[in-house]
Order: sequence, then C-alpha cells, then structure tokens
Amino acid sequence: MLWIGWGSVYAAMTESARTIPPLLATGVRFSLSGGLLLLAGRRRWPLRGLTRGHWKAAVLLGFCGVLLGTSGIVLSVRHVASGTVALLAATVPLFVALVERLWLGRRIPTLAQAGLVVGFLGTGLLVTAGGSGGADPFWALVVVACSAAWALGMVYAAKAEQAPDMLVATGLQMLLGGLATFVLAVATGDLSSFRPSQVTGLSAFGWTWTFLIGALAGYAISMWLVRVTSPTLVATASYVNPVVALLIGAVLLGEPAGSRTVVAGLSVLVGVVLIIKATPEPEPVLER
Repeated sequence: MLWIGWGSVYAAMTESARTIPPLLATGVRFSLSGGLLLLAGRRRWPLRGLTRGHWKAAVLLGFCGVLLGTSGIVLSVRHVASGTVALLAATVPLFVALVERLWLGRRIPTLAQAGLVVGFLGTGLLVTAGGSGGADPFWALVVVACSAAWALGMVYAAKAEQAPDMLVATGLQMLLGGLATFVLAVATGDLSSFRPSQVTGLSAFGWTWTFLIGALAGYAISMWLVRVTSPTLVATASYVNPVVALLIGAVLLGEPAGSRTVVAGLSVLVGVVLIIKATPEPEPVLER
C-alpha cells in the first residue's frame, strides 16, 4: 500500500495545486490528519501525560517532515514534472547516510559510499535536466533540500523522546507541522488567493487523495512501520515510489520523460539500493 499509495500522491499533488494554493492545501490536510490521529490515540494514552521532551520531538519532527520536508515539494510540482519530483525525493536514504555520518559519526560502508556517488551524480543530472524532464533547476533543488530535511527528521526520530503511543506521537507532529504550514500559507497570501468557486473536480479529488493516502494513511503507516519493523523495509518505498509516479505522470498527466531523466533516475535508484543493501539492519522495536 505504501509503495503504490505514495507513488500516486505526486500526480495527485499536481492536480490539487492547479486550483488550490499548495501551502494552504498542505496545512489543512496535515492539520486534519494529525487531529484525527490524536483523537484516536487519546483513548489509549492521555494527552496530559505528554512531557516537555514529547512536545520538543513533535515540534522538530513536524518542522522537518511537514513544514520543510513536504511544503517545498507541493510548491515544486507546479514547476517540475511529478515523476521527476518523485525521483528527487527518492534521495532521502542518501541524505540519511550522510546525516548519520556527520551527526552520529557512523561509518559509511564501501558499498554505501559507491551508492552515494552514483545517487548524487544522478541527482545532479536531474537538477540540470531542464526541459527534458519538465524540471526547473531552482525548484528541483528545493525538492532535494526537502529530502535532506526529511532525512534529518528520520535520523532524529530514531533518538528522540517521542510519546509512547504511536497515534499520539505521529498525530501531534502532523498537527503541529500542519498548523505551522497553515500560518505560512496565510503569511504568503495562499489563503487570501484561494477561490473555492474556481476549484475543479480533479483538484478536489487530488486534494482528497493526498489527504487520505498521503497524510492520514501513508505518513501514519510509515511512522508505524519504523516502530514495529525494520527501517530497511520502509526504505524500499524509496525506489518503488518513483517508478509508480513516473508511470502515473506519463499516462494520466502526459508528462514527458526524456532519456536524460531516465538515466539520471536510474542512477538515483541504483544509489539508493546500494545504500539500503549496505546498511546493517537493526533489530525492530515492537510496540507494547
């Protein structure tokens, strides 16, 4: 579900952004999703039990995962083909390896070092692909920066003092990140420029899909999988999502994929696979 679901979200974001301001759409969908998860989780774990450390983790993870990690991507789909955005977003494992090396001092295995070189070479080709992949270099770099923010959040999440209940921990970070993005939407004029009468059926469907599949289900499922199984399993989505996104973008949106984009995309995916294969698999932590 995670593979197909998140792969389809990029095309849905593109359709949503045609008539719905992207920052407003993102802020609302994550605020609603986070609120619903909190309501479900508070029955199992009282919110009054949240500590200062729990709040700190939720703020930082919401900042990295939603405000930085997602907002830039939803803005970029207006300027970069959805399939190319998905390929650039697949660089998250590359940045995870770098962040772990620089922050935690973990050694990068030789195979993973090769993956970093191949993956970032492919990223460079994608960023400079220009019209062949529908990529604007500036916005392509924005997506790369979003991937780095996601990676920083993932590494921090592994050591952060999060709320014991998964629904509460995930819902809180989504709600706080969504509210921060909504404030940004107000500050940048996204809210004032919104015209409900101009929203098309396809845009409404696209937003609903990103809300249900991208935020409420996809984000929550990925956080749950990190807790109850190995990160390696979750990371497999990084090299399946782009393939799904490219196919959907080509078939439904008519997005071109030039030979340079295909070669660059394959380089990114090969780099990701090498890093995942070279990374030792930690013991999963089962929820009580």
